[in-house]
Amino acid sequence: MWENDPIFKGHGTPPWTLGDAVAPCFRLCAYFPYREAHPYTNTEAFEELFACFAPILRDHCDRIRMWDKPGAKARRGNKIRPGDWTPFRHMKSVYSDVEHGIWTGFYFIDRREDGEMAGGKPCSFRYFVYGGATTLDACIPLQDWRAGRLDIERVKAALQKIPYYSLMAGYGLSLRETYDANELPPIAEKYPALDLAAATSRNSFPDEWPNTEPNHYWIGGINWLTGVGEPFLTWLGGAKAIIDGLPTAITVDESPHGVIFQLGPRPVTGETGADGAHDIQLYHALGRRLRPHDFHVKDEDMESIGQSEPYRSFGPVFGEMAWDESLRWARRFYS
Repeated sequence: MWENDPIFKGHGTPPWTLGDAVAPCFRLCAYFPYREAHPYTNTEAFEELFACFAPILRDHCDRIRMWDKPGAKARRGNKIRPGDWTPFRHMKSVYSDVEHGIWTGFYFIDRREDGEMAGGKPCSFRYFVYGGATTLDACIPLQDWRAGRLDIERVKAALQKIPYYSLMAGYGLSLRETYDANELPPIAEKYPALDLAAATSRNSFPDEWPNTEPNHYWIGGINWLTGVGEPFLTWLGGAKAIIDGLPTAITVDESPHGVIFQLGPRPVTGETGADGAHDIQLYHALGRRLRPHDFHVKDEDMESIGQSEPYRSFGPVFGEMAWDESLRWARRFYS
């Protein structure tokens, strides 16, 4: 099993090894426009999505961090309450003003986590506001994925009921809030299909939807499932322009909110010589269609600190001292 590779343990001594801060998993990361996809107006669709993960979460999660009052600190008690198992309904029941409220979020916590509750274990479900988008980052253990416990068709059906900017699902790492990012490049080189980015290190998204500034934003990335919503579909010339001529092994699920591409029959790590390694070519085939028209967008904040390399609002997945490597990783499927 690829997850048993010592490369995921990293270096150092416990509790400071990479293996204490990251865990291989099956991961879904999705970004939604705040207003159009607000959980107070799309409550049942979000509950339908959460219900796909709930049986697995019940087996592995014993605590929750809940911010159910706008502007408030996290709820004092971390014990999961009965109403928390319908978290979107619960949040709406506490405060449901879309115009004046601030959606905050919740985080189901793997029982293997320590008292800091900072992540890095293979089972979690986070939903929160970040920048101009609301963000979902859900991880399940690989043994549950292989046992068929996550019905991916149900997941896709639920996602297609909600407006989204960008989403991706496949093999990846569950990440602690802090980890040694400079230990990730060897993993990225050996397993190029793995999602290694922190959810908050993706491309930024428009504050309003759609937005007329395509040079400032792009999709979050490419994985086994890759969802492309507006305004990116329009900027790319529409769904037909992306779909026509793709390899037949890439299946397409269209909805009024976007297109979800499935790259082959199952997720892969991209490891050379591994089962399904040839499917990594599907990631490149889709990437060539999704490539931004202009990679040379300068960022004023980066220029202010003397960094002249233009980039597209992407956090350095390999750390602040590895911008070039991080950029190459973010663009690895676009060539």
